[in-house]
Amino acid sequence: MDSWTYEQLCDRAEWATANNKKLKLPKFKANLEFDFDGLYSYKTKIADIDMHMQTIKRLGWWSRTSSKHYNYTARLLKDKWGFEETW
Repeated sequence: MDSWTYEQLCDRAEWATANNKKLKLPKFKANLEFDFDGLYSYKTKIADIDMHMQTIKRLGWWSRTSSKHYNYTARLLKDKWGFEETW
């Protein structure tokens, strides 16, 4: 994932959603997943991801771990592909 271009990220996320699969992130591989539409911590959707608009939106607060998962992913998407957080 570290070497993926933005187009590869979108293509793989879109494939995962179409095939009812989730993609793993480099860190927290056991409990943190995403697809074209969202970010999932322990199988609970914690954020909406809009790949076309390059945004991520937190859906609420569940636990310290879910917050850690969200913050890690938001920072990764922002630093690597220029995503912005929306509220």
